[in-house]
Amino acid sequence: AGQLGAITDSYAEKRERLWIAVDGDGDGVRKVLADSPSVAVRAGPAAGLLVTLPSVGRPGETLRICIAILDAKGSRGVEVAGEV
Repeated sequence: AGQLGAITDSYAEKRERLWIAVDGDGDGVRKVLADSPSVAVRAGPAAGLLVTLPSVGRPGETLRICIAILDAKGSRGVEVAGEV
């Protein structure tokens, strides 16, 4: 990983690329490998419930309520079992 180290993204993604560059002949010029690998960064355990709804509703009006279960970093895709 070199002096600066190497880390992947903190937030859930399907294909986080790990860009690898190589100086194959030692001339100081590096090139990124076209087939650099990717990894799946998965969401952590459920840490919060985010509920979003309009601030105003009139009698008889249908309101849209959105519920998201997120991990500690705010990533969705958390596996959860049970009723909400």
